[in-house]
Amino acid sequence: MNKSGSKKAVSTLLALVCSASISGNAYALSFSDINSHWAKAGIESAAKEGLVTGYNGKYLPDAQTSKAEFASILDRMLHRADSASVVGLPTSMKTHWSRASVENLVRLGVIYNTEASRFIPTGTISRFEMATWLSRALATIDPSYADALNDLKGEAAVIPVSEFFKNKMTMDQNPAVGLMIGTGIMKGLPDGSFGFAKVATRAEVAAIALRFKAVSSKTADTFSELNELREVGVTGTNLTSLTPYKFGAPHGTIKDFSHVRNKTYTMDNGAGKIDIHRMLLVDADSNKEVKGVYGKLFINESSDVHKGPHYFGYMQITITPSINNFTLAKYLQGASGDGIVSGLHISRFSYDVFGIQGLPQGDWSKFFYKGKPVTFWVSSNFSKNAESEKNYVIKTDDGYISIYN
Repeated sequence: MNKSGSKKAVSTLLALVCSASISGNAYALSFSDINSHWAKAGIESAAKEGLVTGYNGKYLPDAQTSKAEFASILDRMLHRADSASVVGLPTSMKTHWSRASVENLVRLGVIYNTEASRFIPTGTISRFEMATWLSRALATIDPSYADALNDLKGEAAVIPVSEFFKNKMTMDQNPAVGLMIGTGIMKGLPDGSFGFAKVATRAEVAAIALRFKAVSSKTADTFSELNELREVGVTGTNLTSLTPYKFGAPHGTIKDFSHVRNKTYTMDNGAGKIDIHRMLLVDADSNKEVKGVYGKLFINESSDVHKGPHYFGYMQITITPSINNFTLAKYLQGASGDGIVSGLHISRFSYDVFGIQGLPQGDWSKFFYKGKPVTFWVSSNFSKNAESEKNYVIKTDDGYISIYN
């Protein structure tokens, strides 16, 4: 059988799977084709909870997931909306077994009307489409998730996947992907990407369905990594959600990082100007004990993590040199009045895997040019010793904020 014929056969079989399930087949608790499969336990758990089904004793774990299948699975985990008629579905949906599920998702706002008009039930569903539907579904279950999605729309948001740093995703894709990663419903792939266009297998979908069900019983603020993502989206840093540090300002006025974000600091030696954009914190006692949603961006098993009572800070800054021959010494001297932005190199793998630009390891002559702004990331440390009462200051030309524990 050729490839197209094979795909058509699988698609037809999966349609029979789901239509049989909807017409009253009992949920199987085990399947003959998953005994040695990595997802065996998850598939059986999902089947036991009535989230997924098989056909004739098989689950087909490595088959791709269709839009109709995923709509049916998601519909089982949501409440029924009112019975208002849904118009605009394509002709192919009129007698399709998944019609009732798709119509309910449209009524709930999980599938938008514009999407429903182009709905192809036998088409495969991409990871980003799944993330979109799942994030909208959470927002229908609890308003805290709608609030989280709104925070993740912020201009300062940083989503810890390679597509974000390589400019392969848009701002309007940040909320759905961020919510999935922050709650753990979906995760990044081993290569550092989210895999927007990748199609999930039925085995992967069983695991995702179980995670979604567990998350949907909690509120958004339950998830520490989501709290970090939200704080960054709103202010540009995760400092107060990951660490005990707080922000302050002169005369007792409490401010946050947004009050210095994208503002200019003129270097003490007149060598240039610095704008600070974002500040990400990571809690790592070793390269195998990394806490914080952004840890994987900067620390891996080969990273040289110096033990000690400190957090690792990673600052995204822009430098615009005012002189020729802008050197490391000029940078460190000029930023000495604002110690947080006088940072050092980040790991090479951050660029190789995620596309995060750091300082050049060698010759700076082709990196910095007089009058040309360059944006990159640098690393620094924050004390982790609660007894030290360590304070830091972020300066700009029109004021400053302090950071204290």
